[in-house]
Amino acid sequence: KPLDLSVMGCVVNAIGEAKHADVAIAYGKGSGLVMVRGEVVARLDEDKLVDRFVEEVEKMAREED
Repeated sequence: KPLDLSVMGCVVNAIGEAKHADVAIAYGKGSGLVMVRGEVVARLDEDKLVDRFVEEVEKMAREED
């Protein structure tokens, strides 16, 4: 089953624009957000952000099987 992913360059806009995505990532200054189905699940430094995003995508993909 396909997933709806969102990659945003702004945390402010992501709160509204990415809320319908299954998993979203949004960058800010030095940190960012990972969101799952519209809820912020992590606020992390940039160096940890992509790993958490991928973790959430993989977790959701397993759930959809």
